[in-house]
Amino acid sequence: MVARAWADDAFQARLVADPAAVLGEAGLAVPAGLAVRVAAPGVPEAPEPGARLVLPPTPPAGELTEEQLAAAGADTYGFTCLYTKLTGCG
Repeated sequence: MVARAWADDAFQARLVADPAAVLGEAGLAVPAGLAVRVAAPGVPEAPEPGARLVLPPTPPAGELTEEQLAAAGADTYGFTCLYTKLTGCG
């Protein structure tokens, strides 16, 4: 998911605008009543309570390939860990 947000501006915009829906599309249901916000470079942070997903800055071109990111679990690892902590399952 992180690598996709880095590569696809429209996807990143959707993730920032409606993280619960995008996480749900990836099979990670957000518990009812939990506010989820995405902290991304250039996006003002909201000081409101809830879960905060941090989208790191895009690495410089040529630093990591899509295959290297996928092999390292960068696409879902952070979101899956957050989901497990929030729901207690896993």
